[in-house]
Amino acid sequence: MKNHHKILKSMLVAFLVVGSLTAQNKKYFKTLQTKKVTSDPSLKWTVIGPGTSGYSEDLNIHPYDSDVMFLSYDMGNGYGTWNKGDSWTTLNDYDGLGSKIKPFRTAFSATNHDFGIMKGNQGTLFTTNNRGRTWEEIENFPSTKKFNAVAIDPKDDNIWYVGAGQHWKIKGVHRSLKEPHGSKYRNTEYGFIYKTTDAGKTWNKIMNTISKDLDVLRIIVDPRNSDQLYVLTNFGFYTSKDQGNSWVEKKNGLPYNDARDIQSYYNEKSGKFNLYLLLQTHYEPNGKSVKSDGGVYKSENNGDTWKSITGNLPFDMSQIADYSSRNYYLKTIAYWFGISVKEAKKKYSEYPNSILPVYNRLVVNPLNPDEVYISSNIKHDKSFPPAEVMKTEDGGKTWFACARAGDYWKKGNDNAYWDSRNNPSGGNMTFSHLEAAANTYGNSKGYRDLQINNKGEVFTVYDQQLFISTDHGKTWQQRDDIETSKGSGNWVGRGNSNLPGFGLNVNTGTKGKYLFASEEHGIWKSTTDGDKVYKGAVALKQIEGQTQELTAKDHRATSAPEISIDPNNANIYYILPNRQHFAGELRKSTDAGKTWFTVSEKPMVKFNANGVLFSFSHIIDKKDSNRMLFTIPTHTQRGWHTSKWMVNGYLRMTDFKEFGVHLSTDGGKTWELSNDGLPNRANVMQMTYDNNYKNIYAALGRSFEKSVGGLYKSKNNGTSWGKVKIPNEIKSVNFVEVDKKGTLYLACGEGAANIKEGGVYRSTNKGKSWDKIFEMPHIKMVKVSPLDNKTIAVVVAPGKKVKEINSGIYISKDAGKTWTKYNYGLGQVDKMTGFEFDPYDENVFWSSCHGSGFAKGVLTEK
Repeated sequence: MKNHHKILKSMLVAFLVVGSLTAQNKKYFKTLQTKKVTSDPSLKWTVIGPGTSGYSEDLNIHPYDSDVMFLSYDMGNGYGTWNKGDSWTTLNDYDGLGSKIKPFRTAFSATNHDFGIMKGNQGTLFTTNNRGRTWEEIENFPSTKKFNAVAIDPKDDNIWYVGAGQHWKIKGVHRSLKEPHGSKYRNTEYGFIYKTTDAGKTWNKIMNTISKDLDVLRIIVDPRNSDQLYVLTNFGFYTSKDQGNSWVEKKNGLPYNDARDIQSYYNEKSGKFNLYLLLQTHYEPNGKSVKSDGGVYKSENNGDTWKSITGNLPFDMSQIADYSSRNYYLKTIAYWFGISVKEAKKKYSEYPNSILPVYNRLVVNPLNPDEVYISSNIKHDKSFPPAEVMKTEDGGKTWFACARAGDYWKKGNDNAYWDSRNNPSGGNMTFSHLEAAANTYGNSKGYRDLQINNKGEVFTVYDQQLFISTDHGKTWQQRDDIETSKGSGNWVGRGNSNLPGFGLNVNTGTKGKYLFASEEHGIWKSTTDGDKVYKGAVALKQIEGQTQELTAKDHRATSAPEISIDPNNANIYYILPNRQHFAGELRKSTDAGKTWFTVSEKPMVKFNANGVLFSFSHIIDKKDSNRMLFTIPTHTQRGWHTSKWMVNGYLRMTDFKEFGVHLSTDGGKTWELSNDGLPNRANVMQMTYDNNYKNIYAALGRSFEKSVGGLYKSKNNGTSWGKVKIPNEIKSVNFVEVDKKGTLYLACGEGAANIKEGGVYRSTNKGKSWDKIFEMPHIKMVKVSPLDNKTIAVVVAPGKKVKEINSGIYISKDAGKTWTKYNYGLGQVDKMTGFEFDPYDENVFWSSCHGSGFAKGVLTEK
C-alpha cells in the first residue's frame, strides 16, 4: 500500500508539471522552439555605456557620406551611426543569434550610396539598400570561414570582390624574419579572391594561383577604369587589367614587395590618381646595432613604379631615453630575429640613430594628396613607441608625431630631441573617464585603428576609446561619452559600449542610483543628472576602476563580476575581483563606493597565476552581516573568458579543489569551504536567501566533470545542505528566485540540452510540487518584480536543439500565463548576464551583457 501511495504521489507531481504547461500557451513555446519570433518594440532597450571600453580595430566609414560609420568590437558586437558618432545603434540581430552580424569590412556603391556590402562574422556576407540601417544576409556565399577585404565595382553594382585572409586581426597576425608572409589566423580562408558578377548569386575564385597562403589585405578598383584592380597581399602588390583574370606583380622602385597597407587618392575633376604603400619594416644586424628598411612609397602611374616619401620618418633611438620605449624596441627586434629580449639586448647593445617602428595602417586625406597619416599598434603588434601616429603635410618630406597620449608626451620627455625635429610637444588627446589612466603613466595603450572620412577628419581607436580629429591631427577628442557637467565624472554613453557586463544591483535604497559590475572596467553607479545630456539619458560614474588610477602602482580593481550590498547598511558594498588587480580578494567599501580596501587577501583562490576563477553570488545574512557566502562554480554559464583552462568558453580548472560554497562568519576576514551535503566538485551557479532569511537555496548545474545538477537547501545558514526534490527531467539548475510570498522559481537547462530539460519551474509549496511555466532548452535566469509578484522575467540563452534562435528577455504580467519577447534594441541577446526590475518604476528594466555592457529598458503604451 505504501508503494502504491508513492507511485500515485509521483504521478501527481508529473501531472502538475506537464498539465500546467499544457494549460499555458503551449503553441507559443512551440513557435519559440522552431521559428524566429519578433520582439515587441513597446519595450525599447538603450545601451547606457560607457562607450567603446574595449578592443576595436574595425572602424568602417562610408566613403561618400561622412556621417555614416560602422564599428565592431572584439566581444562580438557591432554598431552603426548615421550622425558621425553622436549616437550608435546595434547592428546585431536581437531576434536571432545576437553575435552573428559583425561589420568587419564594408564597401559602398559609387553610384548608389545607399547600397553596400558587409563582410560579417565568420563566413557571412550581407547587403544593405538603406545605407547600412538594415542588412540582409547573402545565403549562398560559398564559405563559412573568415575573410578580409571587400570591394564593389564603381561602374557596376553587381560586381563584388571578397578577399580571403585575416591580416587585420593584429592581435594574432604578425610578420617576422621567420614568417615573412605573416602568421596564420584560426578558422580563416586563404589563397584567393571570391568574385561575383550577378550580385552574389554565383561566385568564382580569382587570384588563386599565387599561393595557397595568400592573405588579401585590400582590394582597390580603379574609379577611372573598373577593369583595373590593385590588390595588396601578404605576398606583395599585384595589379590586373582584366577584372582579375590575370595578375602582374609590381615592385619597381620598392626595396622589397612586402607591405602592410595601401590606399588611393582620386580627384575626379583633375583625374589625378595616386597609390600609397606602407611597407612592413624589415630589420638587419648592423654591428652592435640594428638598421631598418621600409617606410612609405607613392605611385603616380598605377603602381608601375614607386618612389619613397619616407623622408625623415625614422627616428633616433639613441636620443630616446624613455625606458618603456627602449623596452618595446628590444621586444620588437627580438621578435623579428626570433631571439629572446635578453639576447637582443646583449647582441645589439647600441641603440640605432635611425630606425623605423613597425607601422601597420595608412590613410590619405581625400582632399589633399600631400596629407598622409600612418600608425602603429604597440599594444598588440610588434612595434615600439613613442612616435606611434605620424603625419606628413608636405607629401612625405617631413613627418611628425601628431597623436600624443601618455605621460611620455605630457611630461615632455626627450623634448630636446623632438624640438630638433620641429615636432609639436605635449599631450593632445582628450579622454573621458580614462583620462587618469591613459594620460598619467605608461606607453602601452596602442593605436588600434586609423581611418579618414571624405571631409578629411581622422579617426583612431586608442586604448579603449574612439577619437576624432577635426583639425588635421592637431588635437584629438574622444567620441564615446558625454559628461553631464564638466568635472562631474558622470558620463552618458553614445550607445557603442564594448564591456564585459556582469552584475546588477538595484537594492541601493535610492531611486535611480544603481550599481553595475563589469570585467576590465570596474564598478559603475548610475546618477540622476543624465537629463542634462538628453531627456531619459542614464549617466554612469565609475566608483572603482581606471578613473582612480593615478600612478603605475596605484591600481584599482577593474574586473569584478558582481557587487553586493549589506542588507543592513546600504553604504557597505562588496566585490570579489576575479582577474587582473586584486584577483581573488574580497574588497569592501563602507562609504558607498568612494573608497575601497581589502578585507581578506586571496581567501579561497589557490591556483596558477595565469588562471581565471569566477566568484559569484556573494550573499549576506540580514540577521548577521558578518555571516556571508559566495560560490566558485566549476564552470560558469553566466560569462565567458579565455584562458588555457577554458573549454568551449566555460571555465574548467581540474587542478583546483575548492569549488563550491565558501562561508565566512567574521565579515569576510576568514573563509572555509562549506560543501557538506553537496555533490563532489559542486557546480554551484547561484545562491539566494528565501523571503524570510531562514533558508538558503543553491542552484547547481552539471559540469564538465559530470557532477550532478539540482536544487539544494540549507536550513542552517550554509553550514550544511540537503537536496530538494525537483522534476526528474531537470539536469541543471542555473538560477533560483524566491519572491516575497516565498514562491520558488527555477531557471533550468543547458546549451545542448533537450527541450524538455530546460525551462522555468515554479513551486508555491516550498518544493513539494512544481509547475512548468516556460519551456526552452536553456534558461539562465528568472526574476520576479518586487512591485508585482505576477510580473516575471526570464533570460533565455542559446540552445542547440532550437537552432540557437529566440534568446533574450521574456516578460509575463499574468503570473506566467502569457509571455512577450522584449529584445528591441539589445545587441547580444545570446550573451545576456543579468536582468533586474526597477524597484520603483514598473515600466523600467535593467540588463547586462557580456559584450555590450549595460542597458536600460523602458516600456511604453502599445
